[in-house]
Parts: sequence; structure tokens; C-alpha cells
Amino acid sequence: MVTWGRDAATVSGHNQMRAIGVCPVGSPAAVPCPLALSVDAAAVVHHDFSAEPSCTFPVALRLTNLLTSHDASMDFVIEVARESSEHELSLTWLGSGIYTVKQLAPSETTVLDLSACCDVLGIYQLNRFTVRLSDGRLFAFPTQAIVEVLPHS
Repeated sequence: MVTWGRDAATVSGHNQMRAIGVCPVGSPAAVPCPLALSVDAAAVVHHDFSAEPSCTFPVALRLTNLLTSHDASMDFVIEVARESSEHELSLTWLGSGIYTVKQLAPSETTVLDLSACCDVLGIYQLNRFTVRLSDGRLFAFPTQAIVEVLPHS
């Protein structure tokens, strides 16, 4: 992702690149992940923090089994990173931080309906997911998924 802008009173924004390959954590030369992941959420959320101190919004996490063989069903676990880095605004995920998916058939997609929550205006990176396959391999996805929380107009 590239962020740009001149100052607070003029144009600013970000650009992103899609279809970036996914590799296992710590081993970029290994076999790619047999799953595709996408994060669907509104690009902009408006909220009145004076009326309600927390802003909650839906996030749909879509996972597709990229394998095509008829016997290639997959079991895996989705882990949601709860902590923010020191340079990020705090985003909280409501509900469980671990989701288990059993027997996702070849070429099939499953959707996990999640809820994110923040306490201040800002720009948040929603992609905080890793996937652990049943064979123990762990994957992080470089998918760009940003939401901007603005004041209610």
C-alpha cells in the first residue's frame, strides 16, 4: 500500500495492489496457500462518537478452496490477530478470535461474518488474519483491507 497527501486541507488517500501471491509465514519460497482470502467491508463508515462511544461494523471474511481435485476438501483454522502495533489505531474484534472450518469442498467458498469495533475516528487495516492448515502450515495474507471511520455527517 502507498499512502499520499499534501496536508490535512487537501487531497490525500491510498493506492493498493491486488492479486499478490500468498506464501507461508517465514518461508516465501515454499508451496503457496491452497486458499484464497478476501475481506469485504465498507470502505467508509460514518459514526457519531458523541452519541455512542464505540463504532461497530460488519466484516465478511471469504475463504475459497483453490484445489480442484474431487477429494481435496480442507480443514483449517482462522486466527484473528487481536493486538495492534504501536503505530496503528486500536481495532477490536468482537466474538471469538479463532474459527474452525471443516471439510471445505474443492472450489467452494465459506464466509465468516465478523464484527469489528473502534473507539476513535481513523483509518484501520482489517486484514489481521492468519490461516493454519490441518497439516500445521501457517499462512498470512497480504490482502489490503482498509476502512476509514469518519464523523457522522
